[in-house]
Amino acid sequence: MSETGGTGASGTGAPAGWYAEPSGRPGLRYWDGSAWTDHVASPGSPEPGTGVSTPTATTTAAYPAGQAAQPRKGMSGCLWAFLIGFAVLAVGVIALFTIIGVGVSHVVHHVAGDVGRPPSLPSGAAGYRDNKKQDQVADASGTAKLGSTGVTATNWSRTTAPTTGSKLICGDVSVHRPASSSDTPSRALQLAGNEAWSLQAPSGTDVSLSAENSDSSALFNALTEAKAGDFSGKVCFPDPGENGRYVVLWQPDLLNARRAVWLVNLTS
Repeated sequence: MSETGGTGASGTGAPAGWYAEPSGRPGLRYWDGSAWTDHVASPGSPEPGTGVSTPTATTTAAYPAGQAAQPRKGMSGCLWAFLIGFAVLAVGVIALFTIIGVGVSHVVHHVAGDVGRPPSLPSGAAGYRDNKKQDQVADASGTAKLGSTGVTATNWSRTTAPTTGSKLICGDVSVHRPASSSDTPSRALQLAGNEAWSLQAPSGTDVSLSAENSDSSALFNALTEAKAGDFSGKVCFPDPGENGRYVVLWQPDLLNARRAVWLVNLTS
């Protein structure tokens, strides 16, 4: 039985004889003039019964020119280690991106909110800028539910600030929190102050709460101190002077996209 070499196995002109093992392993292998044979030996100790001459120093300089070293059977330990390490790394990267994706999805849904028409918006009412699916639009009585907390805002009207004479839009707000308000986040994550209120004018312009003329301290304390019961106050915004539908928004929880929304029609 003989082994053919890699490239240029025939027609090389190399004479038959013993040559260094073409695979690179220690020892000698017999070249019959056209192909490698199964006969292997070490210098001075030829394989018994081969019928070939004893290898000498003059016949073992190198394997025939053009005869590539034969590949070793199977993969080396280093290659196996590399493949295993690469597989572990690939799985780790996939897991990391999966975790990041889940985290981003959670933040977008629960903190930023999903943009779209809220189910609580009456079917005949038009949407508003940046409306979100988590928004809780108040019913005909002016009441919206944020989890177990109920908030009611009524008597929206134009008025004048008693001290400065500036034009305002104000409404009366009351909050009811039952004793079992388990879905209320910690106090540190509540935003019951001015930054939680906003007003959209009919033109789409955002108007900030008038801190000087609003009386929302009772609402702020009720949420930040996790109190149960009924609390009331007043919120006012600078009047842009536009006629049409205004949108009042209140998001008291920093890490929850739910907002209470009131649709208010005002004319001069």
